[in-house]
This record gives sequence, C-alpha cells and structure tokens, in this order.
Amino acid sequence: MYQVPLTVEAAHPEDMPQQALKLLFAWPDESGATVSPWPGGVKLCSLKIKDGTALVDLTGFDAGSFGSSREALALDSLTLTLTQFDHIQRVQVLLDGQVVESLAGHVDISRPLTPPEHLNHFSFGAASSSEPTLPLTLYFPEPN
Repeated sequence: MYQVPLTVEAAHPEDMPQQALKLLFAWPDESGATVSPWPGGVKLCSLKIKDGTALVDLTGFDAGSFGSSREALALDSLTLTLTQFDHIQRVQVLLDGQVVESLAGHVDISRPLTPPEHLNHFSFGAASSSEPTLPLTLYFPEPN
C-alpha cells in the first residue's frame, strides 16, 4: 500500500487541521480508490497545536486491528495530513489523553512524529552501491 495524496474541499478554513483528521478517520470513498488506514471506531477527542507540535488525542482505538504495516501507514497518513499545514511540523499522538509507547507495538509514538523523509521510496538498484544516490520522484496516475 502507498500514501496517495487526495485534495478535498473544506468548509471552514479556521479549523482545517481538525476537519482533515475527521475526514481521515471516517473516509467515505465508495469507489474503493482510496481507503483509510484507520480502523472504524477511532475518534478524535481533541487537537491542540503548540509550538509547531500537533497534540492529537484519539479514543476508540483497537490495537488488535493493526499489524506493523498498517500501523506505520496510519501514523504516516496522520503525520503527512497534519504537517501539510505550515504551523505544524510534528505530531504527538495520545490515546485517551495519555502518551503511550505505541499504538499496536510496532511504531514508537512516545515522542512527536515527523513526516517521512521520502514518500513511497523504493530502491531499484539503478546505481551501484558505491555511488551516492539522491531521491528522484516520479508521478503515475492511479490505475482506477
């Protein structure tokens, strides 16, 4: 699975980060082209932004619905969604108001998360291992 950016219309610019999270947790895409990595039942208790860090308090999380890949995808989607806003550089996830080590035992969330350095990064062996490499971004349409 990959992270796919999707642009939607927001009604109230003053609370766009909160609107973005509510949409992310309850994504209603009937076409099947995109899916929310968050399990049903997850709800946003609160979102506070302080000194560039978004404090995201979640409730209704069921750790049994996550494997390691889904946990990483969900946290990356949350972090990428919020850090698109200029005033947010980091995301601290809380569960029921508490800092926890992990959502499901695979990714450390005891400290604020930052967006991944590269999105959908793959190595295809184009350069030999002794050559320095730089990321090159390619854009492809979704096949649906």
